[in-house]
Amino acid sequence: MRKLIAEFTGTAFITAAVIGSAIMATNLT
Repeated sequence: MRKLIAEFTGTAFITAAVIGSAIMATNLT
């Protein structure tokens, strides 16, 4: 169960980072 939560958190963090950088790139240009 703990591994599942850790994996989900990691995936969510990576997804947020990708989306965040995409938004930043869009705003800069």
